Amino acid sequence: MAPSKKSCVWKFYDKIEGAGNSAKCKLCQKSIKSCGNTTNLIGHIKNVHKAAFRELNNESSKNSNIDSNTINKNTQSVTTVADVQPSTSSADVMELTEEADADKISDSFKDEGNVPVPPAPKRQKSIMSSFEEIYTFSASGNKALKINSALIYMICKDNQPFTIVENEGFRNLIKVIAPHYKLPIFKEKLSNIENLTLTTDMWSETMSMRSFLGITAHFGVGNELLSITLGVYQSNERHTSEHIAEMLLKTCTE
Repeated sequence: MAPSKKSCVWKFYDKIEGAGNSAKCKLCQKSIKSCGNTTNLIGHIKNVHKAAFRELNNESSKNSNIDSNTINKNTQSVTTVADVQPSTSSADVMELTEEADADKISDSFKDEGNVPVPPAPKRQKSIMSSFEEIYTFSASGNKALKINSALIYMICKDNQPFTIVENEGFRNLIKVIAPHYKLPIFKEKLSNIENLTLTTDMWSETMSMRSFLGITAHFGVGNELLSITLGVYQSNERHTSEHIAEMLLKTCTE
């Protein structure tokens, strides 16, 4: 038989005789271990039977409207506890306390959309996984290549200058969202180059009749040949050697 002083949750359970602290759910016939309290019983109703859990919350709310002075007297006097329930044994007092705690737990879960979820314990990364993450942000890493592609798309789509990667605010943004990613700043690469070659490309758009001048730097790092676009300028001047020399000097000065 269930305890003489029943929690609201016992309306959904039958005590299993001879099975210790176990009860059978009336809704799904599943056996649940009560472990001497109603926490597991409430948890099963909450996780499996949502409608029944809402009904349980409503009944718990009604039963929780007890005068606080009466509760204080009940905890101070065994005689007063006897007025609340027939038995005055320590087990009965413990059962009453557990039921009150269970009601408080039930009240805290009234809003199913805002059920508090305890944060998952943080696990320290292994050395191998840390190195793998750092590698993905290296020059040839998968994440670095994706960020480079997104950065190029942003510059072209929003008509941003290549020097945007040198802006302090932009560099701080990248540092926050991807600390291991190193921005491809061409000035830093060129600072350690002893020799390089500059080439110019000139072309016109037939539809808009606009002319452009592009300047590219070529240099070697070890056995690798690299090229960096230093600038692309709209040119309204004739493509004379004097004009090209002027644009080359302007680019190198910048």
